[in-house]
Amino acid sequence: MELPRRWPCRHGHGSAAVVLASSLASSFAFSAALGPSCNDPSNECRVLGQGCASLRLSGGGGDLVRTWCLGEFADSPGNTFDTNGAWGDQEFTSMSFFVEPAESAITSYVSLFSADYCSGRPVYIDGGDGDAGAYLPGDYSFGPTVVKCIHPYYWADRANKPGVGIKLVLWPDNDFLPYDQVTCLADDWVDAGVDWFGQKCASGVDGIYCIEPDEMGPNDGFLQRLDFAGSTSSQGNDVVQSYQDWGSYPVGSVAIQAFYSVAGEHGYCEQTMPYKQASPGFCDPGSPYSAYCVWTRFSDVADNGDWDTYDAQAVADHQSVCSEQGAMWANLKGLTRPDGSAYSDWPLPIKYAWTRIMPCGMGRRLGQPVRNASRGVPY
Repeated sequence: MELPRRWPCRHGHGSAAVVLASSLASSFAFSAALGPSCNDPSNECRVLGQGCASLRLSGGGGDLVRTWCLGEFADSPGNTFDTNGAWGDQEFTSMSFFVEPAESAITSYVSLFSADYCSGRPVYIDGGDGDAGAYLPGDYSFGPTVVKCIHPYYWADRANKPGVGIKLVLWPDNDFLPYDQVTCLADDWVDAGVDWFGQKCASGVDGIYCIEPDEMGPNDGFLQRLDFAGSTSSQGNDVVQSYQDWGSYPVGSVAIQAFYSVAGEHGYCEQTMPYKQASPGFCDPGSPYSAYCVWTRFSDVADNGDWDTYDAQAVADHQSVCSEQGAMWANLKGLTRPDGSAYSDWPLPIKYAWTRIMPCGMGRRLGQPVRNASRGVPY
């Protein structure tokens, strides 16, 4: 699918100090770790054969500057999702986006999101959805807008996929902590409150899916594919390896929301298009799925391929999944066991998270109505 060729009203990038996943603006209390400078022809992105992208957001509270290597064009060029709790409540009014080399710039876009972890609909700078919320390099101005997440990516020749875009985010502690994903390496370590086997650091993790309603959905082996902020055991991350050796990942809070962007090697999910949606889409008025829920079942059973074998489940109704913030469980009390009782332990050890979209009255063996902690309304 071809994106609209949305160019800014004016061009010109100038020079800017750039950092990797950090801010240089003194008016923001962020730590500044120097990263690749896209203006340097020998920057580390170019050495890797990747495009280098930099973005500056400006507003009354100061400037936020971020840079990224965009990854291999032919590999998974859509997996950079930059979120940070430090700037989550700031409002911005302009954006400058720059990508080098030139051959990368003509196929590179950025999308901004007001929801956590780049979930929900993107920010539409023009106020409508005619531009897909996807912007080529250049300078843009817009009304005061909260930006919680930034998604830079190549637009490769991506095919859309059938289904509804869903993003599942898991955190090891209650209250969505630690909010920022970390590698748990020496220079990026936090105490997540977990101490199963002497290991106290753990990162939030997430999965992005295109899910067809009434089908089996993805049974995501989180433990096997575990990464902390993109760092994996195969890359030498001993902390990630320690959880895989222990045999479980710890879950303390959960978020589920519709997803309206691209990820990995595929394009949009066809029922959550950010523009030119064949009406009605999953979250649109008149959707035939308004009585459907998103069901995620968590299992700590090795090689589990049985939907009805699980330790706890989170059930989010259509309204909460399609809302601006999504369905969010700050603790595990909103999750239920197979017998319908509340899941009261912490953390929840898992190997798999299996997500399906089904009518809200189906798929459960419950003795009482489930309550979604984000809304508190029985289905």
